[in-house]
Amino acid sequence: MSSRPSEKPWKQIESGRNFESTRAEERLDAQFTKVLQSISESINQNEMRLVEQDRRDAVKLQWQQVAVVVDRLLLLLFVSLTVGITLGLTLSGVVDA
Repeated sequence: MSSRPSEKPWKQIESGRNFESTRAEERLDAQFTKVLQSISESINQNEMRLVEQDRRDAVKLQWQQVAVVVDRLLLLLFVSLTVGITLGLTLSGVVDA
């Protein structure tokens, strides 16, 4: 029994260190978990931003395509009217002379 009392304080000190070590590990785990959650939230926000940007780019491209078609139609209308009016005025002058 003489050896046990001398071992017991050592084990208590050791278990106290283990308890402190365990608490430190738990705090570290909690901090690490918070950091991982923050990183995960940042990644999710970035992914949502990229999806929204892709959607906006698609809409922008569609409107650009509509603008090109309307531009070409208006050019065709302008050229047709210009040629038609020019021919009409030219031919009406020839008929009058």
